[in-house]
Amino acid sequence: MVKKESTLIIKTIECELKEVAKQVETEIMQLFPPLLSYDLMTGNKRYISHDFDPPWDHSGTLISCSTNVNFNLADYEKVGDFLEEYTGNSVATYISRHGLFHETYRDKYSEWFEEQYRNAHYDYFNKLGNEVLELLAMEIYDKDYLEQNGNDTNYLINELIDEVEEFEDMAFLHAEDLCSKISEMDLLLVYKLGEPEAKERLLQEQIKIENVIRQMSDEKDVFLKRWHLLEKKYRLAFQRPFPKRIEMPDFEIFKHFLDQHQVSKEERALIAKYAPISFSNAVINKLNADSLPE
Repeated sequence: MVKKESTLIIKTIECELKEVAKQVETEIMQLFPPLLSYDLMTGNKRYISHDFDPPWDHSGTLISCSTNVNFNLADYEKVGDFLEEYTGNSVATYISRHGLFHETYRDKYSEWFEEQYRNAHYDYFNKLGNEVLELLAMEIYDKDYLEQNGNDTNYLINELIDEVEEFEDMAFLHAEDLCSKISEMDLLLVYKLGEPEAKERLLQEQIKIENVIRQMSDEKDVFLKRWHLLEKKYRLAFQRPFPKRIEMPDFEIFKHFLDQHQVSKEERALIAKYAPISFSNAVINKLNADSLPE
């Protein structure tokens, strides 16, 4: 039974939680257009084919309609029309005869909406502070509650959310409601709102890929210069080329050779990455470990 002393606090929190939910909706509505535009720019239209279903399962297989062809905006009037498309992700269901669940964009965004609402809900309680939470716990339960259950804030928050009707986690319902609202919006309008930011995201991703390729090319150039020299020295020392594969039993000999020729930590990491030798995983780990700062 909730005592009268805590009623005012509970009502205040209930009102503030409603404001939190409104704020989350506002934030999602700002974030959603660029995300939708990005998916429209980068995703491929897919359909479920049952041509390859075994007799014991009817999940179907996701098939791309065509490669390197993105969604056609003209195919969709409202956002909800697009949300029924498949993302390309499939997860195991462990349900007899339907072993795979094929995710739609509605599933994807509904889950993301729910996560935003839930995080905000729990963040609100975390920001209340232990003093308010403990006061509520002692009035709702009894004065010995903290002694019996300790002062674990997360545990206390979960207990209060489960116990107090006004604190109920409504993330799922909020997410479903927002998804319904967004589904009725004009797709082209939402796309245009998010297009500039989505294009900037794509540009930054392309720049990042180009930087990685450039870095790998530079690394490989440095590696090859050092590696050709090491190959010659290895032939002189052992009268044979580097082995095609190095397992752990051979690693100490290889490591001793690298030590003798003062191969740096950075160079060892490049050897693990680029050397035309098949290394066992254990050897790769050793080479990378040798490259770490002490």
